Amino acid sequence: MRLRNYIKKLKLFNLSEKINILLFSAGTVIHNRLNKNTFKTYLVFAELQRKQIPVEKIGDSNRIIKEINGKKIEAVLRRDSSDALVYEQLILEEEYLEIIKLFQTKNLSLETMIDAGANIGLAALYFKAFYPNVKIVALEPSDETYKRLEKNLSINNVENVKALKQGVWKENTFLHLDKGFRDKSDWAFRLLENKNPEMNTIKVENIDTILRANNWERLDLLKMDIEGGEVGIFESQEVVKNWISKVKVIVVEIHDEYECRENIYGLLKQNHFSIEESKSLTIAVNTALT
Repeated sequence: MRLRNYIKKLKLFNLSEKINILLFSAGTVIHNRLNKNTFKTYLVFAELQRKQIPVEKIGDSNRIIKEINGKKIEAVLRRDSSDALVYEQLILEEEYLEIIKLFQTKNLSLETMIDAGANIGLAALYFKAFYPNVKIVALEPSDETYKRLEKNLSINNVENVKALKQGVWKENTFLHLDKGFRDKSDWAFRLLENKNPEMNTIKVENIDTILRANNWERLDLLKMDIEGGEVGIFESQEVVKNWISKVKVIVVEIHDEYECRENIYGLLKQNHFSIEESKSLTIAVNTALT
């Protein structure tokens, strides 16, 4: 029975991917030269099948449909990427459920949201399942990831989600992509300032510019998972002064390798935010607006 299930799961992958998985499973010494994302994808798919959630193979990707809050969320994930890990985190484990509960418990409206570090669009789809009328600006600077973001938004026919291939920063400028961050997977990159014009290929804007571009006087939710970019976003009171008082709730993943948590907490408290932590997330609520 176990062998039959193992073979069944392998059918979701092509030949080279199957070899990767088998070698990882065997604990071979050459595993560091293989695509670790493929094996991690296999583990996530195994969990999906254990929960009887169907996974359909489509070329180099897989299609999954899962119901959240009575609404079906369809997602297409590339097998050789970190997409499955993002799916596991946001859809299977429902990392942002605590944010939904916060808005519901405090009876807060969720009408506007900036999704900074939108990845393949799963966070936007998750919040849409609970708040179908929320207007979302989804920012994703990575070209390949942005294409998958657009696809996932399109196949779900969601409205009022504006996807932009750009990042968020402390100022309006252009940056370059550093793919050597953390585990070097496609979900782990950061934007860095660089004075070489040939390397400045990513458009970034500050929060205030994005709010003004959308004619938003208030922002109900600012979600940020920007791989260290939060250091610049919360650099100083001078940097945040034009927008922070307009934001009701901020959810940010703080990367402690930059030793920025103390500064960010201090700045949030200075601007009337209460702070709590939920797993890897820092949740800050503007007590002046709630």
